Amino acid sequence: MKSRKAGGWRYILSAVFFVSFIVLCIYIASKNRIQVESITLPWLGTYADVPLIVVLLTSMLSGMLVTFGIMLVKDIRRSFKQWVKAREDKHKGFIEHQYAHALELMAGGHPAEAATAFNKVLSKQPRHVESQVALGDICFSTGDWDRAAHYHSQALELNVGSADIMLKLSQDYQRAGKIDGAVDVLQRIIQSDGSNLTALSRLRNLYCNQGHWDRAYELQQQVVSLTRDKSQKSREQQTLLGLKYELAATQAAQEQKPEAIKMLKDIIKQDKHFIPAYIQLVDIYQQQQEYSNAYQVIEKGYKQNHSPVLLKKLEEVSLSHNDPQRAIKAYRKALQERPQDFSLHLFLGMLYLKLEMLDEAKERFQYMIQQGQEFPLLHYELAKVHKRQKHYEASCDEYKRAFKSQEKQLLRYTCGECGAQLPYWEGRCHHCGLWNTINWRV
Repeated sequence: MKSRKAGGWRYILSAVFFVSFIVLCIYIASKNRIQVESITLPWLGTYADVPLIVVLLTSMLSGMLVTFGIMLVKDIRRSFKQWVKAREDKHKGFIEHQYAHALELMAGGHPAEAATAFNKVLSKQPRHVESQVALGDICFSTGDWDRAAHYHSQALELNVGSADIMLKLSQDYQRAGKIDGAVDVLQRIIQSDGSNLTALSRLRNLYCNQGHWDRAYELQQQVVSLTRDKSQKSREQQTLLGLKYELAATQAAQEQKPEAIKMLKDIIKQDKHFIPAYIQLVDIYQQQQEYSNAYQVIEKGYKQNHSPVLLKKLEEVSLSHNDPQRAIKAYRKALQERPQDFSLHLFLGMLYLKLEMLDEAKERFQYMIQQGQEFPLLHYELAKVHKRQKHYEASCDEYKRAFKSQEKQLLRYTCGECGAQLPYWEGRCHHCGLWNTINWRV
């Protein structure tokens, strides 16, 4: 508006100046009669006698008309640009308003209405990347992963190389079961930015799910080297050991036992508290019937960790080796050091029951009850003792106490990271994907 007013005043002042100049020239000419003879007019091909003032005024008028024309063209161009900008600003304002409204609907938990609003934005501006991404996110949240991948792919075409969009696209492919597509997208991110921890971690997880432990291990080495936070780095190093453990297990399954043993010993050397390495090493020695080595590994591991899982493993090995007294001695020795560890009391009582040492088993279970221990498995095992001793009434009472609880699972192992419960021990929790987190819990 200001530029228009300034342009108008410029024209008015120019016109006033021009008229004033002509009046001045006419006044001077009336006082001085000067005649110019034989002026050639080449475009007419004639000669004429013209007063000097006419020549001057004609020249001045021509110059001013040219100047006026140039100024007029400039103003027309400027006005046109302002008009175009005003339209663009109006269009941009509509897009921004509609996009903000769509975001509010999305945040308010109205995905269908938000999708309609985002589509309105795209109808006005098909290359609006943010709306394409938002529509992909909505489809992902509603479980329409193929359509989510469609929108995220379109957004990626408009914003080539965007790591954030590519990460979303990889998740779309993964949820849709297109693992190869997810792997390909993540590899493209890593090729362009080898320090992208999110892409490295996700690709590592995909390789873990596929059982490609060697590829996962290589990626995890990069993750560990790039992680700066100390607590997070410690977690990543545990994951690296877990992947190394899986490589060792794979080698053992492929009859590459010497390589597996070396790798497992290296894991224990790096982390003496990594229980799965002890268990896997014992399994290899047990398969090779090297029982002395197996017992040595368990005893060393228990001394370092005091994990009941290791004593249960020793029990398994000793029973398979027809040497149950070794397990009994190990439990008794452990109880001398840790008399309040009721897991040990329970496992020893259960071992007595397996060996038909019923009085010893009953004594162990009743001692636990006297110490205030109450859980279904304890009553269940005591009921089996009474039953074998033909004390049926007492057995029924204990069975009732065992099944009175709402817990259906009697023997359980628990993941210390996510709390998942399992009926048996594993080196890795398949709920949270972490290694060395599962332990026995009474």
